[in-house]
Amino acid sequence: MRKIPLILLFLVIAAGFPLPASDGVVIYSGFNGIGSVFGAKGFFYYYTHLQRIETRVLWRVNRGDIIGTVGNAQGKTPHWRFV
Repeated sequence: MRKIPLILLFLVIAAGFPLPASDGVVIYSGFNGIGSVFGAKGFFYYYTHLQRIETRVLWRVNRGDIIGTVGNAQGKTPHWRFV
């Protein structure tokens, strides 16, 4: 079985801060501030704890496009998880 490396970034950022995308296609956008982008080079990007989502499923996004804004979970410090 092929092992796939996983990198998780947990960043504390001000609520409402706009988040830029990488090149790819949005494959999930919705419930509970979660969004996913399948990248142009085969990478999968998973965004969580978004306050507002600016994309829809199957939208093509380019590097630098805004996919959403930073939010928070259960009243904790505003942050963003990027897997």
